[in-house]
Amino acid sequence: PDPVVAVGDGWLEAEVLTVDRFGNVQLAAGGATLSGLSPDLVIGGVKARRAQTFADAQQGEMIVYEDSAGRVAIAVNGGRAVVLLSVRPGDIVRVAER
Repeated sequence: PDPVVAVGDGWLEAEVLTVDRFGNVQLAAGGATLSGLSPDLVIGGVKARRAQTFADAQQGEMIVYEDSAGRVAIAVNGGRAVVLLSVRPGDIVRVAER
């Protein structure tokens, strides 16, 4: 079956596709879905921000961005998003406006 992706007013939910060796989490949602969200987000109770690059974030800050594959990705500047969120491929992640 196709991976889960749902988009609503101020939120998106998507299945975790992969986790890379740096602990960045790639979601099934296309990067264009981020354009409908504000810059201030929350994921699993953790504050995050929509960003273009890691330089847009403070050390230890969680960011949500469009990765090189055109998918929504979650990362922590200088950390591992997979550890902070405790997710694995197949899990559903909700990204919502704060």
